[in-house]
Amino acid sequence: PMPNAATNTDEYVDNAPLSELLRPVLLPSVERSSNTDVLKFQRWAGLNPARGDGKPREVFRDPKASIGRRAWSAILFVFFQLGSLMGSEIFYITFFPFLVWNIDQSLALRAVVLWVLTMYVGQSIKDHLKLPRPNDVNPEVQCFEPKWLNEYGFPSTHTSAIVSSAFYIVWFSYYEDYKGHHTYPLFTALGVAAFFSLWTMFGRLYLGMHTVPDLWGGVIVSCCVLGAFTRADGLIEAWSKESSAVLYIPTLCIVYFLLNFPRPRHYTACFGDTATIAGVGNGCLMGNYFTAEPRLPLPWINVSLGYWLAMAMTRAVIGVSLMMLTRLVGKKFFRWLLLLILGDKPGVPAARRYEIEVPQKLAVYTAVAFVCTYPVPLVFNLLGANMETLIYLSPSQLEK
Repeated sequence: PMPNAATNTDEYVDNAPLSELLRPVLLPSVERSSNTDVLKFQRWAGLNPARGDGKPREVFRDPKASIGRRAWSAILFVFFQLGSLMGSEIFYITFFPFLVWNIDQSLALRAVVLWVLTMYVGQSIKDHLKLPRPNDVNPEVQCFEPKWLNEYGFPSTHTSAIVSSAFYIVWFSYYEDYKGHHTYPLFTALGVAAFFSLWTMFGRLYLGMHTVPDLWGGVIVSCCVLGAFTRADGLIEAWSKESSAVLYIPTLCIVYFLLNFPRPRHYTACFGDTATIAGVGNGCLMGNYFTAEPRLPLPWINVSLGYWLAMAMTRAVIGVSLMMLTRLVGKKFFRWLLLLILGDKPGVPAARRYEIEVPQKLAVYTAVAFVCTYPVPLVFNLLGANMETLIYLSPSQLEK
């Protein structure tokens, strides 16, 4: 388990001016919110205090509670569990392929790059500031995701990811004007983006993983990164299509930033997760270089909903199967290769060694994302599950 970051000063990274400046300011707010906001919200949502008294932590599991309270607790349990899932890595690793294969590869590429930037900034701030999770401050706070307790709390990267992704999709689709009639329902789309963002944020409070300052920190990170990214997204996509440097420049940049990623003295999953996310962005950029598609019309605009859904499900089965096969083979191969080069370390599992875990995840998810964006659509073409208006060409054909 993670040492209590609120009191363990040995966890400071040497020469961390950001931590020395902001941690004393933010820590009292995080502790206050852990003792008040998080507890109050969990009690309102039908969770019992974590006091070790044998009571079920969810009221709907407590036979002594009233039927009304049990029903309210069960509804909110399902609602907030789903809401928290929206900002998770599993969601994005399934959502982005859906965008690539069924909606708009240009939007998918830009959203992935934004996700990578947002998560890198958020994850690095976490390990710089080392602010505690609510349960570290107040043991009465229920924690539903103990596997993440070895990470720090501020800012909420679930929040930063969902806010930046949701509002960027609205921004992109509004200016793209897919239908071409200037009838985009902007305010409805903004309302939907706000709903999903708040859903995720309250889900993190419910699960006891974040405080209110953590959530606000996630919003601030997403706003800063999103504001800068919208000024460069078109240039990034154009460069990824036109320059062969995209095959190695992003990799070198990622390696540099991972080498300079803050690493606490105890093991956290944060570093490995960042390598996973960076690998996804790296593979998408590589795959995009080999892929060309006319921007409009897109296949979902001029086909029936039933046909589109049938093709989307077919692509999902084929594409996810190939991605999972790539992940399985790549994980075994790169683990074997790295252990062959670096050797075993007695008493330390390979999965908890940064020098094994980080390069393995970077390489594996680069391969998985590359397969998603280039070979998988080629397989769609061969099997007749292709996106009818998309044409996949090699770089040499593109030049002609």
